[in-house]
Amino acid sequence: MKNTSGKYGLCAIVEEQDCTGCSACMNVCPKGAITMEENPIGHILPFIHEYKCVDCNLCRKVCPSIDNLSLLNPIQKVYAAWARNKEEHASSTSGGVSAVASLNVVLNGGSVYGCASLPGCQFEHVRINNIEDLQKIKGSKYVQSNIGMIFKSVKEDLKTGKKVLFTGTPCQIASLKKYLLKDYSNLYTIDLVCHGEKKKKLLKEHIKYVGFSLYDIDRVSFR
Repeated sequence: MKNTSGKYGLCAIVEEQDCTGCSACMNVCPKGAITMEENPIGHILPFIHEYKCVDCNLCRKVCPSIDNLSLLNPIQKVYAAWARNKEEHASSTSGGVSAVASLNVVLNGGSVYGCASLPGCQFEHVRINNIEDLQKIKGSKYVQSNIGMIFKSVKEDLKTGKKVLFTGTPCQIASLKKYLLKDYSNLYTIDLVCHGEKKKKLLKEHIKYVGFSLYDIDRVSFR
C-alpha cells in the first residue's frame, strides 16, 4: 500500500492529518506489515514496512477515514442517567453509566474493553473480564489510547458468543465496526462526545515540567 507520494512509511494509508490512529489497519494486516509509531508531536500513526506488504488493500478497506460509516440506526430517544450507587457515582467522572454497564456485562460472563491509565503515563485499551479490574478503565482520559491488537481479541470473544462491551472514541468505535466486517448482536458499544484528544507527548512534557518523573506515575486521573 503506497501513499500519494509513492513512498512507504509513516501514515502511508491516508494523509497524516486524516489519520485517527485507530489501529484497525494494524489489526487486519495478514502479514504483520503495519506497526503503530509516534510522529514528532506524539500522534500515533501506522507505519507500513515495504518488505512485508503484499498490497492486499485490507488496510484501506477498514480505514474509517477513507470510507466513513453511515448512521445505520437513526437516533430514536435520548436519556440522561447516572449510577444510583453513591460510591460508583462519586468515583466516576461522568455519572457512572459506563461503569454500571461494564459491571452488568462482566456479571453475565462477558468481556469489557476500555482505556486504562497504566504506570509510566501510558494509556492503552485493555480487556476486562472480572469485577476487580473494572476500576482500571474507570474515569475519563483526554489523550490518545493505544489500541494495540485488541480488535482481534474483541472478534474472538464475539465469535464464542460472549457479550462484549467496547468503550472508546467515535473513531475507535467506527474502526472496530469496519474491522469486524459484519454486525454482531452480542456487541455493545459506548462512544464519547469527542472534540479531539490531546497528544500523550504533551502530557508527559507537562508532568516533567511540574517536577515529576514519569516512572513515579502509577495512574493519571482527569477531572
